[in-house]
This record gives sequence, structure tokens and C-alpha cells, in this order.
Amino acid sequence: TTNAYACTGDGMAHALELGVALKDMEMMQFHPTTLAPTGVLITEGCRGEGAYLLNSESDRFLTRYAPNAMELASRDVISRAEQTEIDEGRGVDGNVLLDLRHLGAEKILERLHGTRELSMVFAGVDPIYEPIPVRPGAHYHMGGVDTDVWGRTSLEGLYAAGECACVSVHGANRLGGNALMETITYGKRAGAHAAEWALTHTTIEVPSSVEADSERELRELLDRSEGERPWSIRNELAETMHENFGVFRREEQMRKQGDIVSDLRERFEQVVVEDKGEVFNNDLTQALELGFLLELATCMIVAGIERKESRGAHARPYDYPDRDDENFLRHTLVTMDDGMPTLNWKPVT
Repeated sequence: TTNAYACTGDGMAHALELGVALKDMEMMQFHPTTLAPTGVLITEGCRGEGAYLLNSESDRFLTRYAPNAMELASRDVISRAEQTEIDEGRGVDGNVLLDLRHLGAEKILERLHGTRELSMVFAGVDPIYEPIPVRPGAHYHMGGVDTDVWGRTSLEGLYAAGECACVSVHGANRLGGNALMETITYGKRAGAHAAEWALTHTTIEVPSSVEADSERELRELLDRSEGERPWSIRNELAETMHENFGVFRREEQMRKQGDIVSDLRERFEQVVVEDKGEVFNNDLTQALELGFLLELATCMIVAGIERKESRGAHARPYDYPDRDDENFLRHTLVTMDDGMPTLNWKPVT
């Protein structure tokens, strides 16, 4: 993923636990140029400045996928082209190559010095002299907490905005730069509406049972003295999701991933936290975050299997290559009932 290690969908997971539906969770956008093997984002500015994408045969393969736009095609088109090249054996160790060499040292140092630094530090590659290995990486979630245009959810008093929400301003595929609209425009609207609501609802109290339940769950986790460490489950989740629920979705792989995540969730029930401290306990935080990731993966897979078409970021070229407006011009809604996901649909307005 291009996201920071701490971005684990906590907001979505909290809403889900409170019974609020998550919408369009299958719509995960992949960015075409993430640095192998870390997933650090290599800016689209490189292609804007004229960089080429090459396969193992030094061929500018986009001539076959987007002959007019070439490297300036949209993210999903380029991600799919790259993945196809890699899947068909024309990749380089699971990557393709981003070539800046023809731009010249002067231009790279002046316009793309940040990219040069990233690729030297994280991949040991100086783009002045050799191409950068890149591959598609999970980048942005179009789905999220189901809200209206004021950020309100189905739970009175709970608001969501930004990437954790799904006003569905991006539909099934966000265009570059448009995340700002979601944070700034809807952040302002949700903030204003939530403030107004808070000023007129000053007597609300949190039921003591809610706090007691949370404290009991934390205590159970901290009291456990043996079990599996969170990192191994998290690594397995990331690797298998990338493989089975990545740029291209195949029915049997998605079902297989459903079984894998189900197994990982069972293992998570016995996860152990070694740090028993009560202040700045990162060990505890990471265990909780893993639980959120597993829940969200479950929602994504259920929605992905049921959307039997290709639309936006959800590509099923092998069994359902076309968009099917008659049956699927609608949103997926996933709720959790006793730890199991339930899928419903909602019309697109």
C-alpha cells in the first residue's frame, strides 16, 4: 500500500462495530507507480514530465493498452496494463520499469529530486542512471462509511468525512487530485453540521455499558500471556489480499481469500500483546488495528464477490468484463451481524 503503516481504517471499523453500513468497500483504487518492494508512492509527476514505462523487453508496452494517452492514461488503465504485463511474464521480479534516464540529470535534479531521493534510499536505484522498479499498489478507498451530503450516518450524532466516508462523490473511481474535494468540501460541511447538532444535543450521555464492554475486551487482550504475535497475521493479510484481491478480481481467488481472512480472524482471537503497559502502548495499538484490518477485508471480499461486473476500480475481466447497469448500477452496503458480514444494496442517486 502507498499509505502510512498507521492507516488501518479505524474510523470505518468503529462505525461498522456500531452497526453503521460501509458502502462500496470493493472499490479500492490502485496507484500504478509504487516503489518495489516497500509500496512508497512514486509521483505521477514523473510521467507528467515524460517518463516511460517499460517491460522486461524494454518495450513501451502502453502502446498496446492506451496508444493515444500512453503514460498519461488514467490510474486504473495503467495499473491493469502493468499487471497484465507482469502476469504474462514480461515483468522484472514482479515489477515493471519507470524510465527517467532520457529526461537528463539536470531535469531530474530540478523537477524530480524527491523521487530520486526516495528511489535511492528505498530501492538503491539512482534514476539518472537506471530505471526504477514499480508496480501497482493499493492507494485510495472510494468506499467507506455510508453518509449523506452532510456527513451524517444512520446513527444519530455520528458523522464521517474524508477517505473514511463514502458520500460517493467519486463513484467507483477517483480521479487524481479529487481527494481534496472530499476532505475540504465535505470536511467543512460535516464539521458545520456536527457542530450545530452538538449545540442542540447537550444532554446526551454515553451508556456506561459501552465503556465497560470496551474495558473488558482490552483487559482480556492484555491478560493473555501466550499466543501469536500480530505482525505475522498482518503480513499474511497484506500479501494474500494483494495476490487474491488486487488489480484484477477472479471469483475463485476472491472465495479463497474469504477463507484465508476467515482463518486469520480465528487466529486473531488468540493474538498476544507482550507490552502490558497502560501508557503509549504501541504493541496494544497494533493488535487492535489488525482487528480493524481483518474486519474491513471481510467486507471488501463479500462486496467484491457479489458485484458480478467490471466497474471503475473493480475489474473482473475474466468472468464479467463489462459494466452491467441493469443489475449493478447500485451501491453495496455491508454490515456486521455477530461477526458475520451481511450484504445489501442501495440505489445510486
